[in-house]
Amino acid sequence: MGKRSVRIAVVSALIAALVAIPCAVALQFCIRALEYVPTWQMPLIIAHRGDTTHAPENSTQSIAAAGRAHADYAEIDVRLTADGRPVVFHDRKTGRLATSGLNRKVNSLTYRQLAGMRMGKPWINHHAGFYHVPTLDQAIETAQRTNDHLGLLMEMKTDDLHAPKLAYTMSHAVEKLGFAKRTMVMSTSRQAVDVMHALHPDWHVGWCLSGNAKRVDWRQPMDFVVIRSHEVTRKFMFEAKVHNVPVYVGQADSHHAVNHALASGARGLLSNNVHHTIPAVRSYLVKVSLRDALLEKLGIRK
Repeated sequence: MGKRSVRIAVVSALIAALVAIPCAVALQFCIRALEYVPTWQMPLIIAHRGDTTHAPENSTQSIAAAGRAHADYAEIDVRLTADGRPVVFHDRKTGRLATSGLNRKVNSLTYRQLAGMRMGKPWINHHAGFYHVPTLDQAIETAQRTNDHLGLLMEMKTDDLHAPKLAYTMSHAVEKLGFAKRTMVMSTSRQAVDVMHALHPDWHVGWCLSGNAKRVDWRQPMDFVVIRSHEVTRKFMFEAKVHNVPVYVGQADSHHAVNHALASGARGLLSNNVHHTIPAVRSYLVKVSLRDALLEKLGIRK
């Protein structure tokens, strides 16, 4: 489940854990414990490239699957083709996913050429199957059909030089389809972040520093920052808190990674397997809720 339904899961788990206590006492204890699950502890669950355990990465199928898995957002990668169409594809070149083995730069192909290529490696991931590269419009429409709240975290795949063109193109697609309230944007390109911020100061636009957390400059405007789980340190998280910048942590797939990220104050988790991450989040919140409620009951915390 995502942020919307995690509170229900916490209540259910608390009740199950306290079945041996008289009903009135258990109910009162659960209500008090629930009060210790504040908003900041409800992390956004973000399916990295969609739910890739059931569909190919960055496909419309993986976006829909992320919604069915109760993720809050599906993270997708957006590039421009040679004819200026925004498409959802991670790599600069097609070779890793093209079944033909053709290894061409995405920005050297027209959308018609790219869409005509069959993608997917089902012999590596038997759940994946084959697919064709979707446009950003198709990705947004898929999220809209899936449910009334699934959002898209769009990573702008661009260098600084081409950032303005991609930003304007993405902006047009989002506004045309009325998807702004369910959109977040990030990029490793500082220019892309700045351009999108200038275009839409009301949108959530973040800096993706995954694997490069040391590059952070807290003087730069950002609505959130993305780092990997092994980059979560006390120093980084303290500085983020001082500058009021939410931290989203990638590669949060195991119980250990989830516990470490949430205990450090992460506000969002990017997961390659939301089916593992969601139970880990639920377990962590139950543990913290019970601990804090017990501390209050013992008079240690009010």
